[in-house]
Amino acid sequence: MRSNPVQIAHAVPTMASTAAVNGRHDLGNRVIVVHPTPGHGGEGIARDVLQALGKQFRDRTPRDPLRLQMLAGIWLRAELTRELVIAGADGRPTSDWRILRNLCDESDHGGLRHPRGG
Repeated sequence: MRSNPVQIAHAVPTMASTAAVNGRHDLGNRVIVVHPTPGHGGEGIARDVLQALGKQFRDRTPRDPLRLQMLAGIWLRAELTRELVIAGADGRPTSDWRILRNLCDESDHGGLRHPRGG
């Protein structure tokens, strides 16, 4: 396990907490803040991670969910991501957590942590 595992954190959705979470996004310091697309979760979380990493998509271009997951894992590893913050993490469905766990495993981060009071 790396000394700096990826963190999955939650912020209560208020104006102040949203600003605080957004303020943590710093690619230069390897901190990525993801704002998941509202909905039922699933494969879209990988696309959300890629967008947080600055990757752009054409809206009408269909994407293979497994390829998106693979690309998200590659980019997390390439960016040497130290911290991954998922806004509203505790409200995300189990399918998102599974994908995030797989992304962290693929990117060699060793696992997920959910810090209390994040």
